[in-house]
Amino acid sequence: LSYDILIDMTENGLLHPDYNCWHYYGPYGFTHQGLRWGLVPKGDPKAPEIKMKGAKFTTCGVELLKIVDIEPLPAFTTKMIKHFSQSGYDMVKAKS
Repeated sequence: LSYDILIDMTENGLLHPDYNCWHYYGPYGFTHQGLRWGLVPKGDPKAPEIKMKGAKFTTCGVELLKIVDIEPLPAFTTKMIKHFSQSGYDMVKAKS
């Protein structure tokens, strides 16, 4: 998202004002493009969790995600998979 959009979303209470938020990911999953994904360490199952930075939704923003149409962005997903692969993790879809 562009900085202007991030500002608009923050001013409307959808994002936390700290755009440098972070969260540890590892054995836990995350949602991307409406699907659940997980990060699986390559080789070493006891690899440390990965620290990811980015904008974080507020509680209100998370609730609104449930009613917003998600636009497919396969090129972005491919870039995420490549980034995690270079960081020592496989990004895999969670089993339903």
